[in-house]
Amino acid sequence: MSDNSIKAKRLAFTEYIEMSSKGLYSYDAYNTESEYGKYFRVSYPAKPLKLEKLPVQIQNILLKTQLENVDFQQGKDIKLPSKI
Repeated sequence: MSDNSIKAKRLAFTEYIEMSSKGLYSYDAYNTESEYGKYFRVSYPAKPLKLEKLPVQIQNILLKTQLENVDFQQGKDIKLPSKI
C-alpha cells in the first residue's frame, strides 16, 4: 500500500469521525459489484442528533430522504432497495 493510499484512508476515516462527533452515523459503500447498494457503518455518534432538535426547514428536507425500515442505532449494514 502506498503512502498516498494510507494518507487518503486516514483522511476519509477522520471525516467519518468528525461527522459522528456532530451526532451523525457514518457509512461507506462496499466496493464490489455483488454488494451494490449495500453500506457498512464506519462510525457512530456518542450522542445521536435528533430530528426534532433541528430547524423545521432542515427537518422537512431530511424527511424527504428518509429510508424506511432502517434503524441506524441497531443496523451495522444498510441495503438500499433497487429503487429509491
